[in-house]
Amino acid sequence: MPASPQTVHDLRRQRNPYNVRHDNTVARPLRDWSPKERVDVIVTNPPFGGMEEDGIEANFPAEFRTRETTDFFLVLLMKILNVDYLLPESEKLLAQIAETRAKLKAQLMEALNR
Repeated sequence: MPASPQTVHDLRRQRNPYNVRHDNTVARPLRDWSPKERVDVIVTNPPFGGMEEDGIEANFPAEFRTRETTDFFLVLLMKILNVDYLLPESEKLLAQIAETRAKLKAQLMEALNR
């Protein structure tokens, strides 16, 4: 949903005809999302680079437990998005995330092994 002047006006006036929720989506346990809540499209500005508050990691399977907001958000997208394929832009984004993480890990290991 683009933030048109009318949308902004409605939200400022506490009207919410667009069903916009203002909450921490990853605070809800992953197992609580039902198949009926799956969607075809998600328009978002992901919170990349943040750290989640204590306890959020318990809402996710052990293999995805971290404090990194990006990871939680990507796991949630996989859970609620009805998708059979990724757009090329999405594939590029996931590749960039993996590449950045690999670079950070390499720099960290280098710094710690001096």
